[in-house]
Amino acid sequence: MKRSDGTDDSFGIVHTAGAARPLSQAQQTFHQLLQKVESLRASIDIEEAELDAAVAFYSTEIVPRLASQTAITKDLVRALAPDGEAPPRIKESFDDLFTDDESPYHESPYRD
Repeated sequence: MKRSDGTDDSFGIVHTAGAARPLSQAQQTFHQLLQKVESLRASIDIEEAELDAAVAFYSTEIVPRLASQTAITKDLVRALAPDGEAPPRIKESFDDLFTDDESPYHESPYRD
């Protein structure tokens, strides 16, 4: 709900004493804790807005650049590959580099 000064107090609780009585000790403690909760809520709102801005920046600036970089890298690799030939086989492990009889580990005492 909007106040006359333009601020929004829809989540705020206003704690006041009676007409001429001061607040009791418990009411003062409650009021202090209430102010602390309100300040924490405000800081959460600010942090949430900052995180939303960071996510928006990432999705609008970084993601398209990463996609462009990936596409350019693919094009470069395809351009460097010889025409009509299959790309070289990727070696999955060290043993793939050698045939079965060439690997130094097949007869090594340290294989296990």
